[in-house]
Amino acid sequence: MITDKLWKERFSADRGAIGRHIRLNGEPCEIVGVLPPGAKLEDADIIAPEPNQRLPRSARFLTQVGRLKPGALMETAQREAETVAARLRAEYPATDAGLGVQILSLRSEVAATFSTPLLVLLGAVTLLLLMACINVASLFLSRIAARQHELSICRALGATRAGLVRLVLVETAIVAAIGGMLGLLASAWAIDLLRSIAPRQMPRIEEVHMDWHVVAFAAACTLVAATISSLVPALQVSGKDVNYGLKNGARGTADHRRSQSFLVAGQMGLSIMLLVSSGLLFRSLWNLQHRPLGFQPAGLATFHLSLPWQTPDAQVNALYGRVLDRVRAVPGVREAALVDRLPLGGDTQDGEVEVAGKDANAIPAGSTINKRSVSANYHRLMRIPLINGRYLEEADARYKRAVINQAAARAYFPGENPVGHRVGVRWRNDSNPNKDLFEIVGVVADTPSRVRESRSEPAFYIPYQQSFWPLAAFVLRTAGPPAAMAGAVRRAVAEVDSTHALDSVAGFDTWLASRSETERLQAWLVETFTLAALLLAAVGVYGLAARRLAGQQKEIAIRIALGAQSGKITREMLLAVLRPASAGAVAGILIAAALARSFRSVLFGVQAFDAWTYAIAALALILLAIAAAWRPARRAASLDPMRVLRAE
Repeated sequence: MITDKLWKERFSADRGAIGRHIRLNGEPCEIVGVLPPGAKLEDADIIAPEPNQRLPRSARFLTQVGRLKPGALMETAQREAETVAARLRAEYPATDAGLGVQILSLRSEVAATFSTPLLVLLGAVTLLLLMACINVASLFLSRIAARQHELSICRALGATRAGLVRLVLVETAIVAAIGGMLGLLASAWAIDLLRSIAPRQMPRIEEVHMDWHVVAFAAACTLVAATISSLVPALQVSGKDVNYGLKNGARGTADHRRSQSFLVAGQMGLSIMLLVSSGLLFRSLWNLQHRPLGFQPAGLATFHLSLPWQTPDAQVNALYGRVLDRVRAVPGVREAALVDRLPLGGDTQDGEVEVAGKDANAIPAGSTINKRSVSANYHRLMRIPLINGRYLEEADARYKRAVINQAAARAYFPGENPVGHRVGVRWRNDSNPNKDLFEIVGVVADTPSRVRESRSEPAFYIPYQQSFWPLAAFVLRTAGPPAAMAGAVRRAVAEVDSTHALDSVAGFDTWLASRSETERLQAWLVETFTLAALLLAAVGVYGLAARRLAGQQKEIAIRIALGAQSGKITREMLLAVLRPASAGAVAGILIAAALARSFRSVLFGVQAFDAWTYAIAALALILLAIAAAWRPARRAASLDPMRVLRAE
């Protein structure tokens, strides 16, 4: 079966494609169907059975997928699977002893990698929405304060509190409805943008679209936002102080000023929560992109070659050798090497470590080591530093020789020279130990196996001719831009064998960047939300300062007329704003610290309670508050007493 995408791209959506034959791994296969749009299995374009008779029962990397019967429960399926596992343990004790089974939801497994990052983004969006609600509430509160005289007259003439509250609710609802419609229009564009920048491995991203469920959810959020935004203004408009409102007019009441201070404190608290999250994610991304790799990626290109599992060992290794020789002859390619799994690729082949001659008590039970197959020149090409001994050589392909990394040397040969020792992997339930040990001829620097691996795992490298693995990564060091070599490299491989799948040829820097796509998108989105939140916080602080100036103009003018210094007036105005801002910042830091452990899994190289990040976030927010309140404070210090008092 082929995917709808492949059907349209390669067969121009021709219904006659059904029944046609294509060649997969050199074998003819008949197309029997086309999957519906959006349906796919992993990243595959073609779904076809493949005989795996080469795989032993000890293979552990295959996954079983099934569908529950209608009405069946996960618990029931788990019990039945455990019964089957028990029967298999009894039938195959050599390979299945000690093995169990666990039934998991496919939906949760598919989303497991992205669930925490998406929850972090959802939290950032929620905080930004709350800040927008607070900002709207503050603006409506200022509007009500400006209309205080008018509303007090209405109250004096018999208007009820309920009627005035309805007035505020209607005004807020109109603004919320307009904002909600504009938001839906903007989201249609934002969805296309999200698809274009989202990581390719993000599950079901191509299915994201706007439908009535999204519109209903947006309408519900708009309704909730309108209710939250109108809550404080509605409470203020229903106040009892009619006489004060008639006397003071647009200057508003003390309750207005306290409410606005409270709202500003809330804005600052939410802002610093976003700012701390953004700072932690940015530092995490920085650590990922600037950590030591143990090799030099500049000038490298890479591609993968896949062979059928049933291909004989000799045929696999012979093809690898021919591909290496042909690619080395491509103009612009300085050298080519092979490795079964690239650094940071995420895949490992590990098992319990064996060290010949070591006391069993010297190595803790369950200690593991990664096995990697490489060509002899791999470490030189990657420019991985040699720490001790020598690199692998071509002659080592005929012998059981290996190099280990520093992590393996530290773990299994502390305080001694590992060169000359023999090391290997004992696979689960292997009854013949020491049958596959390799003599150590050198120690090389560590290279991470996974993107989020803070410390390299023990590993040993053997000649690829001593192992079977039909999935190989080729690494090229080129004289020019790696991307310019793609066409020539692809043609060179096709000259050797055009029947096997070759993925895209990419620069190693590009490949490395693809390994942290999720982290970059997450950091970029959270930082965007944070900038929007800071803008809202600045508007809120400015509004509070401006409102205080409008409400205290007469008092300030009298003080200036009596000789008050402009610097003192400026400081008092700034302090009046900084007090609620600082209180909100402190509360936000405490809440952020309490919630930090919930997204600890998305961080790398930085603690969730990093003091520097919290301190810088607090300082940045206070400086923002000072900058936002500076102009109203200076205007207050430069008031003309005669003009203000004459207007009064």
